[in-house]
Amino acid sequence: MAPYLYTPLNRKKKQIRLLTLFPVAASVEIRIHINTVALTEENRPRYEALSYTWGSSEDSLQVKVEPSRNDILAVTQKLASALVHLRHDHESRVLWIDAICIDQKNTKERSEQVGRMRDIYAMADRIVVWLGPGTDNSKLALTTLHDLNLEVEVDWSHLAMKAAPNRDPSWADLSYPLPYDAETLQAISDLLNRSWFSRLWIWQEIHFAKSNAIILCGQEVQRWDHFRSALFCIERKPLRYHGDALDFSRLERGIIMASNLVEHQVFGRPGSLSILSSRTKHSKCSDPKDRIYALSGITRSKVTDTQIDYAKSINQVYQEATLDDINYSKDLNILSLCNIRARRPDQPTWVPNFAVAGLASPITTCRANGYPGSESQLIDERILEVTGKHMATVTLVETLMLEDFSIEELLKSIQRLIPQRHIEEVAYIGGGSLLDVYCRTLRWDEFTETNLHETDYASFEKIKEALRYALLSKPSNNPYLFRQNTEYISGRRLFTTEEGYIGLAPEGAESGDQVCVLLRCDAPILLRSIGNGQYHVVGESYVQGLMRTEGFLGRLPNPWQSIWRLDGKGGARLAFNHLRTEEITKNDPRLGPPPSGWRTMSHDQELYYDFWVNVDTGERTWSDPRMSAEALKGRGVNLRTFALV
Repeated sequence: MAPYLYTPLNRKKKQIRLLTLFPVAASVEIRIHINTVALTEENRPRYEALSYTWGSSEDSLQVKVEPSRNDILAVTQKLASALVHLRHDHESRVLWIDAICIDQKNTKERSEQVGRMRDIYAMADRIVVWLGPGTDNSKLALTTLHDLNLEVEVDWSHLAMKAAPNRDPSWADLSYPLPYDAETLQAISDLLNRSWFSRLWIWQEIHFAKSNAIILCGQEVQRWDHFRSALFCIERKPLRYHGDALDFSRLERGIIMASNLVEHQVFGRPGSLSILSSRTKHSKCSDPKDRIYALSGITRSKVTDTQIDYAKSINQVYQEATLDDINYSKDLNILSLCNIRARRPDQPTWVPNFAVAGLASPITTCRANGYPGSESQLIDERILEVTGKHMATVTLVETLMLEDFSIEELLKSIQRLIPQRHIEEVAYIGGGSLLDVYCRTLRWDEFTETNLHETDYASFEKIKEALRYALLSKPSNNPYLFRQNTEYISGRRLFTTEEGYIGLAPEGAESGDQVCVLLRCDAPILLRSIGNGQYHVVGESYVQGLMRTEGFLGRLPNPWQSIWRLDGKGGARLAFNHLRTEEITKNDPRLGPPPSGWRTMSHDQELYYDFWVNVDTGERTWSDPRMSAEALKGRGVNLRTFALV
């Protein structure tokens, strides 16, 4: 027996390899045939693409490659198990499987073929998800999900659901918990915590799934679209508590990870590298460069196959990806992923370390900068010059420890920062009382009152009352408040500023750090001066009173309120609600009419945001000309440049 020798692929002819898996009737042993084909829009061969978990290369198994009786190919045990279950009884099956169809020892070919994976999965007849062999409870989990799908209909454009025709309406009622016992929830938890769901590459693979995509687990088969509808229901409905009989936190982790994947796949539009990296930060890959390459086919920046090169250093890959995202998206939101404590050696602080998941979740509901044009440029390989405004200087920082964390520690941190005990009588620089501010800060102002669409967020008044009671009455514990706020404060520190602002900062924040709002960066960024007009990026922050463009435009006039509403394409857009007339508009009441020479033009999302045209030059842009650097300076905003290193 001799190892199978790959024939080189012709890149100019856009060749890939496909394998034919012979049926059980042809041989007891697993036998395959590998052939080379061109994959283009004009020439689309029929095949299925497999999405699976590689597994360890240790203790690999041998697969015989036809037509020679002597050629063998080593595959992992997990892949060998998948091949056994994928075989038909009497018909051959044509598949694309990366571990077999790419010569993994050829770095150049591997780089080229990874760049083509977008096309490979998009042009496949069907995507097959292999979760692994069946277990005692996997059938129970899949049967439960199948039955749940029959009970509800999901409106993905509005992220809402209703009962299916002639079905019990309680299944779609968010106030009714799902009637599952501990055994059923354990089965679902075990299924969602299988290694496939934590694999980074699946985000690109399943992104292109058609309606006929299937999930295969042992002998059980389920349609992908049925699975995702059932998961939507589970993610939004309350679940019955079963005490020690169920590891509820493990179940929640599985639900959240799978739900993030499903929602991204449903809306099917490329996202920014910053958003996708945040959503996939807990997903796993073996090569740190794959934090970029595994998402290359589904990011707006679209790293091309010519840019994918496994011979490059990790630092080079990360810096090129950062600049590519800035140049393509015309924003600086990638800076929100930076964390000074996690920076790679000899890497500029404005380049995120994509290989480190980080403890803090990204701040998603913010618009500190409005919609200005891009103001950044690369001075040399290490200096990124950006434009913005210094808003405040950090004075006091309180660490929020989550190991052995209790609500008492959070309350002590707040009390150390509050200058007087009467938190409802002390006014805040950004409006409201200190109690209001801490309540909004600890939840990033995410409440039912600040969202038009249906959410599982808590009521502001409910959380405010819980915090008031906890601070003034000093209870030994308050599980409700703790459970509701953990995800917002994890990996962050409470801080105050010289100007009187209160906020949440990365764990690496220190006294003297500067809170800055940068043009085209949604969240305020903490910068640290290192002299000579240069700054290190500490990380993103939440600062109540600066999250809705107040630093540039001032506070909203009464009786206006900023709210979030879904745009029907998976995004949330900032809108403004007149509390007296109940008028809801996309137009910020702090901004005047369009500047001379500019007008808006019609587009399919004009209800939610404007698309601008310069009538003199013909320039078209999503950026609001009223928020350009020139316009802001005309309003008296003190903009300056920051040299990030």
